[in-house]
Amino acid sequence: MATGKWVGGMQLGCRGWIDPLSPFASHNVTLGADAIGPPRKEIKFSSVGGGALASDYLVIVSAQRYRLSRSSLEMLARGVFGWPARRGHLVQAIPFFGSRENLPSVLAGLALESADPYPDPKLGAIIRYGIPPVVKADAYLYDLGMPSISDDLRSLQVIEFFQESLHSVSMAADQGLYLDFEMLGSGYLSIPEDAPEPFCLCASFAYRQNSQAPVPSTGIPGKGGVINDVGRIASHMALRTDRGYINKVRFNYPEALGERGFGGFLRFLTEWTQLVQAVGQ
Repeated sequence: MATGKWVGGMQLGCRGWIDPLSPFASHNVTLGADAIGPPRKEIKFSSVGGGALASDYLVIVSAQRYRLSRSSLEMLARGVFGWPARRGHLVQAIPFFGSRENLPSVLAGLALESADPYPDPKLGAIIRYGIPPVVKADAYLYDLGMPSISDDLRSLQVIEFFQESLHSVSMAADQGLYLDFEMLGSGYLSIPEDAPEPFCLCASFAYRQNSQAPVPSTGIPGKGGVINDVGRIASHMALRTDRGYINKVRFNYPEALGERGFGGFLRFLTEWTQLVQAVGQ
């Protein structure tokens, strides 16, 4: 039996929060005597034999169990979220936010540039804010398809997530995407500095973008990477967990901006985290 949470109209195996636009009854999908109404409720589901090709799904709404056909489950996605079913699959959504329209157009003084779910639901979505081509802030929300993620930044699980992300940066340098690459430091970051608990795991780098390197793949169809030569770059990567998701931020700016650039990173990191923690609550 394939299992997962569905909390935001995402593909099977993902999570989010349900925010109904209309009761199921208007789309002839009846969940016993208790159709989902305006209050947000978590939905858990599992396919009944056969994984993604299963004909029936076990849906749990506020501890009540219902068995729905796939067509009913797709009607649920259309009726509750107003999103279409595509080629027999539920449309992927941005964790917590659903779609780009629910994100602020400006955050921490940076403009929203893009918001894209990855084709693989385990990878979640990437949201980009920035001032092109000078400042770039990429926020990633994903759960790797795991049933639970620790909220303890000192847990081995979260430390491993951070180490895997560090390895990805090092690989990019080894492959020649970054020139004169320096690891400036890594560890726990506290905001403010005297906070009793760390705000996130954080690493800082400096490098020049290799303008001759192949344009990096984003992993999202129709979305190519971009290489901008703005001189030597200061880059910070922060990772924490929020509401069952890995919440990672990569923030780049010209090294010449110094403390001003680092202050912009801290501002974006805190405002983005506050947004993630508050949306849908």
